Amino acid sequence: MFPEIEQTLKKHFSKFNATPETTELYNDLLADLNEATEDRVNQGETPENAVAASLATLTDLDQILTTIASQPQTTHFDNSQLNRLYDRFFATKLVHTLSYSIEQLNQIFIDYRYAKITLAPTTGDKLIVNEYMNADRTNGYATGKIIGDKLKVEQPRRIPLAILRERIEVLIPNQFTGFVYLQNKNGNLQIDDLSGAYILETSLTNGTITSHNLQLNQIHLQTTSGSIQGVFLQAEQIQLLSNSGDLKLTESTGLHPNSMISGKVKSGQIHFAHLTADEINVECLSGNVDSHTLTAKQLNLTDHSGNVQGQGLVGSGHFTSRSGNLSLSFSQINADLTVITTSGSVVIKMPTDSSYHFQTNSNSGRVSLPYGATYLTPRQQRHQNGLVGENPKITVNAKTTSGSIKIF
Repeated sequence: MFPEIEQTLKKHFSKFNATPETTELYNDLLADLNEATEDRVNQGETPENAVAASLATLTDLDQILTTIASQPQTTHFDNSQLNRLYDRFFATKLVHTLSYSIEQLNQIFIDYRYAKITLAPTTGDKLIVNEYMNADRTNGYATGKIIGDKLKVEQPRRIPLAILRERIEVLIPNQFTGFVYLQNKNGNLQIDDLSGAYILETSLTNGTITSHNLQLNQIHLQTTSGSIQGVFLQAEQIQLLSNSGDLKLTESTGLHPNSMISGKVKSGQIHFAHLTADEINVECLSGNVDSHTLTAKQLNLTDHSGNVQGQGLVGSGHFTSRSGNLSLSFSQINADLTVITTSGSVVIKMPTDSSYHFQTNSNSGRVSLPYGATYLTPRQQRHQNGLVGENPKITVNAKTTSGSIKIF
């Protein structure tokens, strides 16, 4: 928060009686100006210059407030004045359209810096980019350039205006085959109902990605700061990656042989549920992993600092945590299972009437195994081998340095 910005806005708004509408307007401008100023500082400007540059973008706002304040017998915003103010600063309208035939295109690159973006399908044969703004700024229009089979659509590099709202709609033909890459520095991304034989890759610096009902060759969604949500996704590869933010993926399927679904977050929570693929990989550096109804030949769930919980799992694989508990419940196990934590407890619920070899090792903690298990080593030892049931074909390995182990 930059106090100079708050003081300047308070000076202007103090001329008017506070209402819920003016309070909302004040908060919106305060947030936008602070975000724009912080971005300038991150790009190398001094805080003093960054604040001055951000406040300089309020020229239009100053003019409107001055006009309202100079009207006789008016000391507050009436509805018509407030509506005109919102129309001027916040309501967006279509100001620019780009259109390109996909007939010769194999790669599409879309590069924006400050915009809310929507990706949606079209049945036509042209890629369409619609740009909506609350104030028509021609110097902010994106431009497109085709080189060979590559198209690049790029927003001009400029200092963002705090009062400018931009919304971008990208319509991708269903019959396109190739590669689509979209990046955006600051703004949310909404992806809905895409279908086609192409690869989609997105990268946000600061923003949330929400996706729904996608059926593509590959789906790669990444944001540096923000959450990612996906539901009803289908692809040969589905990959979610966030440095700081939660991941949530549900009701999704890996298509074709050797399909893979993966999610990785450095700081945040991961929730994966009702997923099916040949391989499912989850990695969380700081936060908890919560999974439900995952089906895969190979399941790999890793949490460096946090708990791992899985319910209704089908498959086999590796489950590890450096510092946290592992609690897993399997409906079916197809191959060997390894569950390891350095500091925490291990709980494994096996399928009903399953047969398996077990190898457990707990340096400090109690080991609990099913009644009727056959021990091939003395039960009081830290390391125990044995079997449950008859003619077991799989092995369950469970290990913790500090914690208890329970298999049932």
